Amino acid sequence: MTDVGVKSMPSKTVTLDAAGLALVKKIAEQLKLSEQQKPESKADDVYQEVLDSIEARLRRRLADTESPAYQSLAERIEKLRAKAIENVEDSLAFLEEALKIAQDVVAADRAAEQGDQGALDQLADPKRGALTQIVAENTPPGLHKIVPDIASRIDSIVVEVAYAGWSASDAGDKRVRRELRSVLKEYSLPIKGELFDRTYEYVRENY
Repeated sequence: MTDVGVKSMPSKTVTLDAAGLALVKKIAEQLKLSEQQKPESKADDVYQEVLDSIEARLRRRLADTESPAYQSLAERIEKLRAKAIENVEDSLAFLEEALKIAQDVVAADRAAEQGDQGALDQLADPKRGALTQIVAENTPPGLHKIVPDIASRIDSIVVEVAYAGWSASDAGDKRVRRELRSVLKEYSLPIKGELFDRTYEYVRENY
């Protein structure tokens, strides 16, 4: 495949390179799109077509359910639509996030078909879902029943104390670390080690 020029903003034209085209192909494969349904690589706005393809799959479920998981996925699509693409890095970041949403739509369908409410709850709130997984992987078996409570508590505390640019501020970083340790101590969990380190790294990257 050769490079394809793709319009992203009225005054911008961004080259969709081989890596971008590969991501578009992965999204089509994830959604099991037919040749007729696949985003056209020579279209003026392949980004719009990618999101339209994901949304079409999502819309079928939204017609039958008001599940928070599907509402959350729809909101993620709308947020992605609003992003400006002004360079190749923006293009790849956009398509990587689109692929993640496509994967989560498929995962939500699978969970709905299997009646897996836990998986749907994680998809409804990806941050809490990721925290739940981190806590579950680093918590003694006897505490697994309250893992969602621990993850929810961490999320609510971090949302309360974190602010834009907190990780670049010594005071902000210390406060988030202190609050994380406070939550772990509240549940009699170690305030040092793998659980704290992985939780802190996720919070730093995503809050």
